[in-house]
Amino acid sequence: MFHLFFQLKTVKNKSKKSSIDIPYLLTEELRLFHGIKNLVSCSNSIKKMPFYRRLQSEIEKSSNLKGQSVKNKKKIHEDAFIHRKYARYRWF
Repeated sequence: MFHLFFQLKTVKNKSKKSSIDIPYLLTEELRLFHGIKNLVSCSNSIKKMPFYRRLQSEIEKSSNLKGQSVKNKKKIHEDAFIHRKYARYRWF
């Protein structure tokens, strides 16, 4: 199954009016939830076919590591790797 291991949470700094992204590890239930959510959102981006066909094609593409959901997963993990220096500032 398609799992995300990291998620970024945006925290706004009140004094500087800026925000930072803090990476955090997901539990097993949240990994499954965000993985399915990513598959469904990527399959909803194309409106040419019925939903079940779009979902089927996205699952087939992601099993071959070529779908849009795989690209989104890699982008999230790259961003988490870039912002790993903020991981110790978690308070949520």
